[in-house]
Amino acid sequence: SAWDDRHLRRQLGRPEDELTVEAEKMSLEALRAQNCAIEAYLMRLVRQRQKLRHITRLAEACDSYLVLGLDGPDATEAEVKRAYRALARKEHPDKAGMEK
Repeated sequence: SAWDDRHLRRQLGRPEDELTVEAEKMSLEALRAQNCAIEAYLMRLVRQRQKLRHITRLAEACDSYLVLGLDGPDATEAEVKRAYRALARKEHPDKAGMEK
């Protein structure tokens, strides 16, 4: 059978001795098929983790630009400097929280 998150949760909730008895009753062919299904499930998880890490890296890279009020890594160096200086002036301890 195909493995997914729901199937895994069900299996993890079962007593170990019950799983052992079930596995001992399975044919070698059925065990191999189950192992292949588990391996395919794990590979999907690995690919999903890689995608999530990539998305996280992109978000972290863009986050600095968003703090500066810029759209992202496509901002020019001059735009970054200008935005940084404006934010530094705005948030300076001598001026932060003061009304204009």
